[in-house]
Amino acid sequence: MSRIVQILEKLENQLDEKNIIKFSVDGEVYEKCCTFNAPADQENIKQFEKKHHALPDDLKEFLCLHNGARIFEDIVFGNKVGGGLHVFSLEEVESELSNDFFDQVDGTAIAALFEGCYLILNKENPNLYLFEDGLEYRLLDVDFETFLQKYIDSEGDAFWE
Repeated sequence: MSRIVQILEKLENQLDEKNIIKFSVDGEVYEKCCTFNAPADQENIKQFEKKHHALPDDLKEFLCLHNGARIFEDIVFGNKVGGGLHVFSLEEVESELSNDFFDQVDGTAIAALFEGCYLILNKENPNLYLFEDGLEYRLLDVDFETFLQKYIDSEGDAFWE
């Protein structure tokens, strides 16, 4: 079993029947929701790579399991209000390619998190960048699999800080 599968299974085992997970912080209980899209078609992934650039194996594996996801989306008064990690679907990744914000690091946005932050995949190596508030790039020096594991283990906190 691959690490991506293990990471996702561990998370999914913590969710209730409505895909909600509860966290307790300083005695306060917070609810967050996780939603997972249906798998991407492998042929669509191949076409994307042929048209644009290769994707790292860990991201391709995630897309083959879930073509996008929202992990730890905030719930306020029973309503999803955003936040958390939004891993883009293949179609959303392609749409983000028109965004020239990421040319400085020759990157592709693969996810959004918090307000105004993007997770950027460098096209030449598996290291990720965080593009914060439209101002600066921060090299995270982790691949997607490691980022996902650390993000889930930290319960959605900014583990890189």
